[in-house]
Amino acid sequence: MTNGFNTPHNWSIPDSISFSLLGMGDHTHLLNPAELACICSAAPKRRREFSTARYAIRQIMDNWGIPAHPVPTGQDGQPIWTKPVHGSISHTRDLCWVALTHDPHIRSIGIDIERRERMHPGLWDRITTPAEQSRLRSGQLPSNISSDDVHSIIFSAKEAFFKCQYPLTSRWLGFKDVELSISIESNSAAASIINGQPLPTGGLTLSGHFMITEQHIFSIFLLCSAMKSSR
Repeated sequence: MTNGFNTPHNWSIPDSISFSLLGMGDHTHLLNPAELACICSAAPKRRREFSTARYAIRQIMDNWGIPAHPVPTGQDGQPIWTKPVHGSISHTRDLCWVALTHDPHIRSIGIDIERRERMHPGLWDRITTPAEQSRLRSGQLPSNISSDDVHSIIFSAKEAFFKCQYPLTSRWLGFKDVELSISIESNSAAASIINGQPLPTGGLTLSGHFMITEQHIFSIFLLCSAMKSSR
């Protein structure tokens, strides 16, 4: 199920993941007490982000035929999911993107959405490792993609990876802690932790993908066991 978001044909991800992409709005009237308590003193912007995400989650669960349940946040700011449902949430100033699943083969999901060309050159060195910088200097970029876009992809994909790895490690990572390899042709990404303990995958498969649209960049990382089917 996708609501406002269509996955690219070359994203090899399970079809048991549902997506919703919604314009930002105030849906606080739909929240239950546990969720309202998370934003009782929040600014209007945060209330819109939080409530739009919960609205999207409810839409997906309604489509599945699963009764809606609260998704509050913990002390670390991360969503508290009621198993087997789990997923990931990302925002821009005007959009909210949610990925959700109840597939036991999917251990973790991390997603990120960014506006295109927000990554000006003054920030490039802050988000890339020396090895990434070397590859970018030596590689030939396709004519239809700018250096700003490439660095925005790196930024977005790392943000998605941070969210994907967190349920396994409870670690906050920096941009220099993770090394990324991306393929513009296949819209795919691979990531590894280079500072600190490696990701304890335990036989799980890590995969990453991204997509560039006219105004946005979407990224996703997944940790999965054996997959039954994919898009």
